[in-house]
Order: sequence, then C-alpha cells, then structure tokens
Amino acid sequence: MNIEATIIVMVYKNLDQVRQTLDSIKKQTYSNYEVIVSDDGSPNYTQEDFDKITEQYKNEFTYFKLINNGINRGTVKHFNSLIKQAKGTIICPLSSGDQFYNENSLQEIMNAFDQEDKLIYTSKRMIKKENNIEYYPSLYQVSLLDQSNHFFEYIMKYGNFVSGASTYYKKEIFDKYGLFDEKY
Repeated sequence: MNIEATIIVMVYKNLDQVRQTLDSIKKQTYSNYEVIVSDDGSPNYTQEDFDKITEQYKNEFTYFKLINNGINRGTVKHFNSLIKQAKGTIICPLSSGDQFYNENSLQEIMNAFDQEDKLIYTSKRMIKKENNIEYYPSLYQVSLLDQSNHFFEYIMKYGNFVSGASTYYKKEIFDKYGLFDEKY
C-alpha cells in the first residue's frame, strides 16, 4: 500500500505536549498516513521518556516512528531531514502541542490536493487564549496572498503570517525546487 500522507511532528523541549498532538492525529477519519515524531536534541528528556511514548502509540497507527536525534540541528535542518524520510506524497507538518481542528481535517487537506493541481496549501489557524479564540491570518492578510508585491512588502515590514503548522506540501515540490535553505 502506498502511503498518501506523512504527518511530521517536530519536538524541541516540549515532549510533554506531544500526546495531545498524537491524540488529535489518532482521531482523523482519513487513514492512509504515516506519523513521524522527531525530537531535535531536547536536553531535558531521557531515552526512557521516548520509549514510553513509543510504547503507548506504536499500535495506534499503521505507520509510526519516533526519532530521538540526540543533538540539536535547528528547525530547518531538522525539517529537511524528515522530509527526506517521508514516504507520503503529501507532507503535513505539526509541532508538538499542535492539533488538527477536527477529525476531518486530514481528509479535507487531502481533498484540497486532489481537487486542484497545487504544490502547497495553507490555511487559517486558531489559537485558544483563555476564553477567546483568535484566528490567523486576518482577512486583510489573506487578501494579500493574491497580491504578490503587497504580500512580500507586508511580510518584510511586519513578519510572516503564514503558519508552518497550517501549511502542507506535495513532496514533489522538494524534488522540483529543493529543500528549505539551511542557512536561515
């Protein structure tokens, strides 16, 4: 069976939040995916901590791998190494503590790629703050996505509003254009 999606969960110093991320993945109605959890050399965990998570989740997913890098390589090198290991045609990165919006989120991501020939999709993200929910990006920021000059000017002045945890990639984009630049 070909794996259609790879969910990459990157961890650094927040392994204690990975269970809520894995529980969110476990609830997905879409089932043709692999899960790669990778810690980028967090100094505050032991191999026993990783073994407990592996033992708890190894039978929850058809394809599950937990990697303990041992040394910190930085986000970009870490992500690039995981992209190379991904077997899925679609890559869905999450960070430890992130959660899918609902149980159909992965299916909706896969449908979006099936319906249009796109290499990247991004979506809104919700952040719960006390009793409020904030949505990012704003409607104004979304409107900038169709205006490349204004978009680039905005992110240069005010920062990037596109969230890595809500941006999904066809793996072929990395074959076509290369991996992320590790100088950053």
